[in-house]
Amino acid sequence: GSGGGGGQRDGSSPPGRGAAGALGSAGGSGLNNGSPGSSGGGGGGGFTAVGADAAPGPYGPAVGGAGGAGITLTISGSPLAVGGGGGGAGQNTGVPKAPGGLGGGGEGGRHNPPSGRVGENGSQNTGGGGGGGGGNGGSGGPGIVVVRYQISSSQSGTAKATGGAISFTPSKTVHVFTNSGDF
Repeated sequence: GSGGGGGQRDGSSPPGRGAAGALGSAGGSGLNNGSPGSSGGGGGGGFTAVGADAAPGPYGPAVGGAGGAGITLTISGSPLAVGGGGGGAGQNTGVPKAPGGLGGGGEGGRHNPPSGRVGENGSQNTGGGGGGGGGNGGSGGPGIVVVRYQISSSQSGTAKATGGAISFTPSKTVHVFTNSGDF
């Protein structure tokens, strides 16, 4: 999966970067911008791109890093972006929220005010990472499993298996699972 983002830092903590997952990219590094409580977290790594490092904000508080991009797949003719990293947590209302990566990554939260502390959850059926939070981080989005197989032109519109939502292209049968199921 994708890598986690670097944590928010204070003056005494070492820089951290989320490690890359088996198929994903590393997360960005956290940052302390010099004054107490002005830290930001790095963005989570996506399937195809690393998460951005946290950066200094315009007035001292750090801005969380953006989540790394996922990957866009075309399955039965429709593009679907999946596996985006979550945005890193920022400091307060003086800085913009860090966006999640393309592919369902959740937006990062902020440390202040309390109403914006929680990071967004990753999007449904994308496997996108949850955004970092100044309180609680968001949950990763549920994933999706797609199985497709070749059929002959004489078999067009027929399935050789059961399970999931079934659709057809002229030469393939496609099974899409957005919940647990049997194939």
